[in-house]
Amino acid sequence: MDTLAKVTALFTILSVSLAQSSEAAASMYNATYSGSSATAHVTISMDTSSLTGDFILLGTSHLESITMTVSGAVSGNGTFTKSDFNNFSFRSTQALDFTREIVGQNGFADFNFFGASPAPNGSVEFTLKADGGSSDLMVLTSLAPVPEPSSAAP
Repeated sequence: MDTLAKVTALFTILSVSLAQSSEAAASMYNATYSGSSATAHVTISMDTSSLTGDFILLGTSHLESITMTVSGAVSGNGTFTKSDFNNFSFRSTQALDFTREIVGQNGFADFNFFGASPAPNGSVEFTLKADGGSSDLMVLTSLAPVPEPSSAAP
């Protein structure tokens, strides 16, 4: 193989390798919103690798998937997915540690979903109201990464 062919082959291998390593890696998070009788349990998949300082994410395009189950509400109970929400808000005024519980960290400013009835709708920071905003109020009490499955010892 001549030198030009070797350099071209090496460049191709490096390009493919770099492209694969720079692909966004989505992480799974669980969130819980609680009210006097209603709760919403959420599992979302999103890439947080670029969220290194203060940030504002708006829109559901930042999310790979959403599954939210509302129960105990007067109305608006059920399971909702990404297609049930027309907007999403995630804000922080400083860097967050995405490896641990996010609620309570300094700078955490909002985490909300916006949907039409029967899906929940954000009303103020960290607060959802069931059934498009017409039913029970629920406040974010937890947002944490889903633990990685531990590998079994041989």
